[in-house]
Amino acid sequence: MRMPTATISQPHDIATQPRTNKRARSIAFAAGAAALPVALGVGATALLRSRRAGLLACGISAAMLAAFRWQLQRWFTDQPAYVIERRIGDLEIRRYPPHVEAQTRIVELEFETALEQGFRRIAAYIFGGNSQKQDIPMTTPVLNTPRAATHSVAFVMPPGKNLSSLPRPKDANVELVEVPERRVAVVKFRGRYKDDVMMDQTRRLQELVTENHLEALGQPTFAGYDPPSTLPFLRRTEIWVEVA
Repeated sequence: MRMPTATISQPHDIATQPRTNKRARSIAFAAGAAALPVALGVGATALLRSRRAGLLACGISAAMLAAFRWQLQRWFTDQPAYVIERRIGDLEIRRYPPHVEAQTRIVELEFETALEQGFRRIAAYIFGGNSQKQDIPMTTPVLNTPRAATHSVAFVMPPGKNLSSLPRPKDANVELVEVPERRVAVVKFRGRYKDDVMMDQTRRLQELVTENHLEALGQPTFAGYDPPSTLPFLRRTEIWVEVA
């Protein structure tokens, strides 16, 4: 399957292409829409019996809907486009078109600490710490590539954004980078963002790549689609490695 690529007609023309998770969003909105009349009906019935009970029922229903949205933020957040080339058991082969990332390097041995520091640094850039004091929409996933005693943490920039349209970071440690088209092997899992979990999943990915006679290029990359506040069993987490 051939991957659509950006047409480069002038410098810095590469921009992130959108991937709309229509199915997940439709399910989420449908669930919310279905739950709201039920919640209102329960609240109205309770109000007829007791004002205090009715208000409590409405409050609980609203809190449940808010919690649902909070725990599944990734369903409502842009992510970069990709095409699934093929699936081999637990291994997924994808092609990503060219896009732009905000990257920073963290000198740190521990995965969790590096991810947290890198996240905060780039979050400061997208939440106004830039030359135009703009708020740049958050996207998923957050990427972390360990290299020796350092980690390269990155956010993919929103769809349609290229180097010429993005404001400059105020922090010299944040860099905007054009990433060319690449082919990656991916394994998915759920759980906490812990060093031992990352190591186990990285070994699993490397074994699957070797078993399927693929040539790995570079270091494996962690891709996290959910904030740490999301319950571990609900998180979408992946390990990627570029392949030939």
